[in-house]
Amino acid sequence: MVTPLQIDSFTRDIWNEFDALAIAQIAPLAYDDCYKPRVYVGLDSDAQAVAALGYSSFGLQITPGSLIYGFYMGLPVVPSPWNFQMTDMSLGRSLFSDPVSQNFLSNFKGLAYPCLLCASYPVVGSGMFLVEVWSQLATAQSVVPLIGVLEAR
Repeated sequence: MVTPLQIDSFTRDIWNEFDALAIAQIAPLAYDDCYKPRVYVGLDSDAQAVAALGYSSFGLQITPGSLIYGFYMGLPVVPSPWNFQMTDMSLGRSLFSDPVSQNFLSNFKGLAYPCLLCASYPVVGSGMFLVEVWSQLATAQSVVPLIGVLEAR
């Protein structure tokens, strides 16, 4: 079966892009009965309102056994409006060594296309994650990080 990500003309392996290789890893799981695609909102509605040059965080629970495959951060904005970090509380491990710019996790393919991880991140233990954002703007803004997950059924 072919997945919607494989149909996208900008992700063919002939373009020699990273996405085609990452899609090949997760494509067999798209129609697997063990998983269902789901998008988690990284911050609750109160935490999405971030003050000027402010900080916000939220404890997000993802179903254990699921796989995090990427992030939906939208189109890049210059300058970077916010930085992002996600920490696996069960393992005490951050997904990134330092908070990363929203621009790094964005893409030029539109809002419906994720920034894929090089390999899916397995959710273990309690499935608790600490999602943190730091605003880089001198005005208040709404921040909505979206996490693409293949959720275990």
